[in-house]
Amino acid sequence: MHPFTLGFKKNDLPSPFTVNILFQDGSHRRGILLPHELFAALYQHPAFWKVAMVPDDAKLPELWTAIQGWVENPWGAHGASW
Repeated sequence: MHPFTLGFKKNDLPSPFTVNILFQDGSHRRGILLPHELFAALYQHPAFWKVAMVPDDAKLPELWTAIQGWVENPWGAHGASW
């Protein structure tokens, strides 16, 4: 992972993946964090993961069920524009 700066704070999130996103006024390049990379980075901080993502281990199946649709169709009805 390559640390990058957001304002004055450093973090260990992965570098954003650059994509062209279609807006009403045209296509613009933007950086996005890929879900699997974000989750992997967050998982490296167990205390944060426990509070923010899965406060109760019994709820872990619910998390995977909720994000399963992202993997199958990450762009929803809109489709990717690149």
